[in-house]
Formats: sequence, C-alpha cells, structure tokens
Amino acid sequence: MTEEMDVAELRGRHGVPSSRFKQGGRPKYLNRKLLVEGEVWHSEGEYKRWCDLVIEQRAGNISSLRHAVPFVVFDGFRDRKGKWQRKIVYIADYYYFDEVTHEWVAEDHKGGVGAITAAFKIKQKLFLWRYPESDFRIHGAEERPRRVSGKKGAHFG
Repeated sequence: MTEEMDVAELRGRHGVPSSRFKQGGRPKYLNRKLLVEGEVWHSEGEYKRWCDLVIEQRAGNISSLRHAVPFVVFDGFRDRKGKWQRKIVYIADYYYFDEVTHEWVAEDHKGGVGAITAAFKIKQKLFLWRYPESDFRIHGAEERPRRVSGKKGAHFG
C-alpha cells in the first residue's frame, strides 16, 4: 500500500527531526516523498526503481539488495589550525551484488538532469576512488548537453 504524505505528517507520525526536511516551499527537485510500509522514499521514481530491483532479486539476477547505504568516502581530519573537518559520507540509494557481472553495485536514482550536481559528481568520484571493487551506476537521469569548448556560444555536442 502506497500512502503519500506531506512533510508535516511525516514529522508528526514518525518523529523525524525537522532538520531532515526543507522548510516551506516546494522541494528542490520537485519530488514528493512517499511513506511505504514504514519506510520513507525520496520520490516515487526511487520507490519504483526499488520495486524493479526487488523483482531482479527474486529472479536471481542480483542479491543482498539494500536501501540507503552510507559509505564514508573521505575520513575526517584536523586541519593545520587544529579545526576538525568532518568526514564526507555518500549515501547510495541502493547497494546490491550483481550476479551476472559478479560485482558489487552502488546505484543512485536521479529524477532529472538537474539532480546531478557538482557535489554529487565529487562524491561519485570519491566513492570510485575509495571503493574500487564496486561499480557505480546512475539510474533515471539523461545526460545533459555538453559544450565542445569552454567559450560562450559554443556548439553543444
């Protein structure tokens, strides 16, 4: 059973700290959070992808499927002035073992081109550096056109 709820209802029913949700206005990427069987999903597309992966797991194509798995991609440290710099954590939407390719896969669902931010690209590269045994896949976002050169008005490739 899928039940759509607004942010206030999510906070009230499940004691979710208000800092985890954007205050007022529309969501940044126009997604609508879902509550399904007690679990919060960031978008309908993310939940649909989960359902597809569950079917793949039942078919034996993947195994050990998990949702919202945190990975430390860069450890915390003290800078030269003694200030503590926090660790950087990437949270994979899905993590599973691909029985066809025999490799671990971290997968991220993106609802649109604009969801692939500079911060996401940095975390993706840090993940690939820190966890070379895992494959990284992006599901759902098409590639945006890229400039052939760095000049304004250049043709898109």
